Amino acid sequence: EPPPGAHLARIEEPSRREVERRVAEGWFYKPCYVTYVIDVPESLDAYIERSFRSGTRNKPRKLLRDVPERYRLVVDEDGGSLADFRALYRRVIVGRPRGKDRVGEHEEGFGPGWIGFHLYDGGSIAAGVMVHALKRHLSIAYGAFDPAHRKLDLEHFLIMQVMRRCMEARVGTLSLGMDTNRYGHHLPLGLAAYKLRIGFTPLPWEPAGRELATFRSFDVFEGGLFFYSFEGRGLAGNLFTRGEPDLRPYAHHNAPPVRVHRSTATQLIYRPL
Repeated sequence: EPPPGAHLARIEEPSRREVERRVAEGWFYKPCYVTYVIDVPESLDAYIERSFRSGTRNKPRKLLRDVPERYRLVVDEDGGSLADFRALYRRVIVGRPRGKDRVGEHEEGFGPGWIGFHLYDGGSIAAGVMVHALKRHLSIAYGAFDPAHRKLDLEHFLIMQVMRRCMEARVGTLSLGMDTNRYGHHLPLGLAAYKLRIGFTPLPWEPAGRELATFRSFDVFEGGLFFYSFEGRGLAGNLFTRGEPDLRPYAHHNAPPVRVHRSTATQLIYRPL
């Protein structure tokens, strides 16, 4: 059993019997990592029509009009702008209180099969993503975005540019890399809702394995906690919150159902929808 004061207890790769016993006790059986995937449509306009409600479709279309007027897109296949992206990533991602230098794992360079999509404001990089071109799909593995340029959603613009690359190369699937399935600690709480909002569907990233988990304290989680657990043959979202939850960010056609849990430092209250 977890020691007193533990925030989180995990059992990796549990047996079926252990899963049945722990889930009955209130533990969660969950993928360690998740990915977000979309089937690439025939055009960006088809993507916008399929992924957005009628009242919100003008936002991505406005991005496609406005971003090229101010920013210069560089598609880097030979590493020419990698140093700029690396510096931006370290400043805005690694510099956060819980930032991890994943790009630092590629100090020798990214090599063949990696493509950089970078936006420049004059001579300075404002946003960028690193894309891994795999056999059957493209994967957006790393991203960094200067908060000084948050007026426009440069991240979504770049995702649409990678999607356009998929269309030109006749690649049928685009993913957003892999994420730790414990939002609010390693990753921002709103990141899952953002990826759902732009049309991507969560799936377990099975190479990372599965685990049982129970949460005992929420002191280390910023604003709450969101993660996916297995339910039936699919996934269900679990939102732990200290206040009244707002489920609208998770309410999309591509989203699994969400269970709400009220959390404090001393107690958990489960309230199914």
